[in-house]
Amino acid sequence: EWLVKILEEQGTVVVEPKLERVLDFSVQYDQELRLLGYTQLHNDAYGRFQACSVHRAVTAGGDEQLMRYFYGGVRHVERYYEETFPSLIRPHLQRLSYEGPLGVDTMIARDADGELRHHPVIEINPRYTMGRVALELGRQVVKGVSMRFEILSRRDFKRYEVASLVELASV
Repeated sequence: EWLVKILEEQGTVVVEPKLERVLDFSVQYDQELRLLGYTQLHNDAYGRFQACSVHRAVTAGGDEQLMRYFYGGVRHVERYYEETFPSLIRPHLQRLSYEGPLGVDTMIARDADGELRHHPVIEINPRYTMGRVALELGRQVVKGVSMRFEILSRRDFKRYEVASLVELASV
């Protein structure tokens, strides 16, 4: 039933295989396609955005296998976002006359054999994203301190067992 509703509202759906997500993250660029940094994305069981966080390392909280995959050897994940992605996307942005910030949602997932696989582009967001806001806020915090940026509503007060935003700020 939800599929019919989405098709009626939007006209299309994207169907993707269910993956064992190990790390969801966003990559932030400025208008010159200079890499500004990475933020961890926190999604619900359906892959919907919940929050993002900034850490000294985007892999914070990950296991040794993830650390080796992300940073080891030729640093293929970092190099992709430093060199390859900007050169691939630049002509498309120029053709569209887009000049502005860019956020790329991406992930590392475990395949059926237990091996880590990089999914370099899940979504491209030609705008200021929540990840960019978190990255900029993180620059205002003491260097090396982790920060989580989450949009909350009044119904979240129950989850945190608080009655107001003032109380929530002290949690």
